[in-house]
Amino acid sequence: MAMGLFIASPRGFVIYMLLLITNFDPLMVISHLFSEHKAVEVALGSGDHAHALVLTEFGYIYGFGSNLNGKLGVPLVSVSGTPIQMVKTPILVSTLVSVHPKHLYVGAECSFVLTQCGQAYSWGSGLNYLHGHSHQDTLTVPTLIADLKHKKVKQISVGESQCLAVTEDGHLYTWGQCSDSSCDVTPSRFYSVSNMKVEQCIAGTTYNFAWGIQEDNVQDESFVLELKAQTFWNLYELLNLREFVGPALSLLELHCYLWYKRKNPSRQDIDKELKFNYISLLCTLIRQNVHSEQAIRSLKLFLGTFLLTLEDNINLLNQLLIKDDLAKYSLVMNNVLATLLSKRFSQQEIRSYFEPAQNPSGLQELEKLSRKMFSWKLSWASSEEMSTTREYLISFISGVQQVLFDSSTSNVSSNAENIFEFLKIIVPQCVVSFNLANPHLDEMVFSLMPLLLKTMGHLIKAEHQ
Repeated sequence: MAMGLFIASPRGFVIYMLLLITNFDPLMVISHLFSEHKAVEVALGSGDHAHALVLTEFGYIYGFGSNLNGKLGVPLVSVSGTPIQMVKTPILVSTLVSVHPKHLYVGAECSFVLTQCGQAYSWGSGLNYLHGHSHQDTLTVPTLIADLKHKKVKQISVGESQCLAVTEDGHLYTWGQCSDSSCDVTPSRFYSVSNMKVEQCIAGTTYNFAWGIQEDNVQDESFVLELKAQTFWNLYELLNLREFVGPALSLLELHCYLWYKRKNPSRQDIDKELKFNYISLLCTLIRQNVHSEQAIRSLKLFLGTFLLTLEDNINLLNQLLIKDDLAKYSLVMNNVLATLLSKRFSQQEIRSYFEPAQNPSGLQELEKLSRKMFSWKLSWASSEEMSTTREYLISFISGVQQVLFDSSTSNVSSNAENIFEFLKIIVPQCVVSFNLANPHLDEMVFSLMPLLLKTMGHLIKAEHQ
C-alpha cells in the first residue's frame, strides 16, 4: 500500500514530498517549485497507485504520483502516444486555475476540488459512479458535477465506493454504490437526516458518519402556487422530501395543466436541467412503486407540457439513450416515441428537421438514434421491457426515411442526396451487426435489413429518374 509524507517549513512551504510506491522503493520528490509557493492544503490518495494534489496560496493545484485513469487531471501522453501513468515532478492542473479552488479531496482512483463559491469538480475513474456523473467513463480533466451545480457545497468525503457531500444549508448528499442501495448514481439528498443540520461527514469502507445539530423546530415554509417557472423548482424540492409525494404530484399536475393552458405565447420555459431532474425523479418513484399510478399520470402530463417541438422530443430521446440505467426510462422513451409516431408533427416539419440541406444537425441526431438502436447491451436489448421501445424506434426511423425519400415533396436531386446520406447511416450499422458474434444477431439483422432494402429501392428509383 502506498503512503506519503510531506515535510513543511515553519512558514508553510513544502520542501520535501516523499511517496512510497507499492514495491516499497521510496521516491523522493524534491521540488524547488514549492520553495516559492506556500502550500495551504495537501490531499494524498491511497492504494497501489497513489497520487497527491497540492493547493497553493494563490489557488494553483499541482499533482504528482500515479496518473492512472487521468486522476491527476492532466491528460498526459508520451511521444509514442501512450498515456503517461506516473508523474514524478509536480505538474500544474491548468484547467482549475480560473475556478478559484478552496479544498482538495482524493480517493484511490478519482479526485475532487471544491471552489470558493461551493461548486464541485471531479475527474478520474468512474467506477461505481464515484466521480458523481451519470456514467462510469473515465474523466481525464476536471468536470463540474452537474447535480451539485446549484448547491453550495462546503465539504466532500470520498469512501471506497461511495461519496458524501455537505452543503452550506446543512443538507447531506450521497452518490456511488452503497450496500444498502441508499446511494444514487448521481448526488441526491439523503433524507434520513433531514431533521438535522449536518456539519461534517466521513465516508468509510463499510460505514458512513455524519454529525450536526438536531433541529426540532423546523418551520414549514408557506407554499403558494404561482404560475411561474420558479414554482417548478419549489415543487421539485417538495417532491424530493418523499413525505409529501401525493400532494406534491397533485400540485405538479395542476401547475402543468395551467402552464399548458396559458395563452401567452412568450411564457418562460423551465431550465433543461430541471426538466431532466423531474423525469428522473418521477421514473424513480414509478420503479420504486411510490404513488406509481399518480407518478405515471404526472410524468405523461409533464412530458406533454414541456416537450412541445420535434427538436425537444429528439433531444430528450438521445439524452436518455446514453444512460447506463436505460430500462428505468423505458416509459418516458415509449411516450416520446409514441408522440413522434403520431400525427402531431407534420411531414414538412419532419423533413425540415432531418433533411441535410435544411438542417445538417438533424441528420446527426438521426444517426445517434440509429447507432444506439443497434448497440444496446445484450443484457437488456431483447428484454420484454425494452421490446416496445425498439419497435417504436425502428418505426420512427422508417417513417423519417419515408418522408426524406418522398420525391413528391422535393426535387429529384435533393431526394437522391437524402438517400445517399441515409445510406451513410445504415450501412455502418449493418457492418457492425454482421461482425457481432452474439445470439441476438438474427434479431438485429431483421431490424436492419428492411431499412437497408427500402433505402436501396429508393436509390434505384432515384437513379432511374
